[in-house]
Amino acid sequence: MQTDYHFQRKYTLLNLINHLGPISRKKLIELTDFRPASVTDLTKELIDEGLVVERGSVSSGPGRKRTLLELNSSRICAIGVLLTYTKVTYVLSQIDGTVVERIDSDISDPTDEQLAELTVSRITTLINSHPDKKIVGIGLADPLYDEERFGFITSLSRTYDSFINWSRMKLKPRLEELTGIPVRAFSAGVLPVLVEQHYGAAKGKQDFICVELSDGIGVSIIAGGQPVTGFQGRAGELGHTTINFGLEDRTMCYCGKTGCVEADAAFPYIRKNICAALENGTYSSLLSFYDPAKPLTVKDVRRGLDEGDILCEHYVRESARRIGAAIANAVNILNPEMIVLFGSMTGLGDFFIEEIKSILRRNTLVLLRGYQVAVNPSLESLLPLGAAAEMFSEFLKSDDFSWVYRLQREPEAESDEEDDEDN
Repeated sequence: MQTDYHFQRKYTLLNLINHLGPISRKKLIELTDFRPASVTDLTKELIDEGLVVERGSVSSGPGRKRTLLELNSSRICAIGVLLTYTKVTYVLSQIDGTVVERIDSDISDPTDEQLAELTVSRITTLINSHPDKKIVGIGLADPLYDEERFGFITSLSRTYDSFINWSRMKLKPRLEELTGIPVRAFSAGVLPVLVEQHYGAAKGKQDFICVELSDGIGVSIIAGGQPVTGFQGRAGELGHTTINFGLEDRTMCYCGKTGCVEADAAFPYIRKNICAALENGTYSSLLSFYDPAKPLTVKDVRRGLDEGDILCEHYVRESARRIGAAIANAVNILNPEMIVLFGSMTGLGDFFIEEIKSILRRNTLVLLRGYQVAVNPSLESLLPLGAAAEMFSEFLKSDDFSWVYRLQREPEAESDEEDDEDN
């Protein structure tokens, strides 16, 4: 039976190998001051468990080459699950972010019991299909809030708060009992920053924000390396900050007030105004390919922008300016190192993104302009992968070893492909 002391030392090495690997045993001894025999025994234990592998070697001068250790990324896996009102997405991910398998199951307004049966069945099949993998956790991602589908009727799959409570209090314990694998439920409000912190442009950064630009607008926040969730877990409602007071014809937001960024800048704002202009006889290159019987899409507007359409440019520019001003407010308050833009509206392309950057810079305090702006359009895979990533952090107990992740990687010596013994 492992003691707390043994566990602490073992996971110290595991986190060092995860963060700094490939790394030699000699380097682990230098970083921890553990006895060489202890490091040898602990790393052997990690190798026997399939968590660590020996990979390559380094030469540090005359004498024997030193074997390098790294995490067994092809074996250590987690499952991320995104439940929405139309489908359930399952992602089996390696600890390095590689997606081993992805399953999308379409659903049609199921009862809570039907949804539970489907989810349990798919996860069980996924686990049984990969017996060579060590699955360390199952992460459930709450769906993004959709004002048109959540909160107005009582169907479980279409009621936001009920959906969250069901996934956390009913589905979670059922899965844990059946699989014996730890299960956690995560808010979609923080998952974008978590997956960016693990795998994206913001990897290793301690202060950054992710801004969703789609039918809704929101922000996820990492401050001091930790996600900011707020008192009720709903921090980041950037879309409901007010930027328009002086407009006479302001749109009433579904939240009950006017002037919201979301109501006056999200894609429905662009769609509504372009379609209204077309109905009123405004000329546009959209008339040559857009079917008014179908909803106007981001791809339609992007094509118009690529063709230099003045109507599309006008409303996309108005949207980008308001979004840029809203993000600048967040930058002035939070002073992030990076801003990651994601969501369907990023498909509007450079015209849209560059306009946001211009207004953002113009409205940000000069002293706070050291930030970077990155774009990640892959919203669909973001949430389940983020849930899986958090299960890796839970498995590694990385919060307990935060000092490890502040260490800087230093090259040991010249690398060699051939493995060699290092005892």
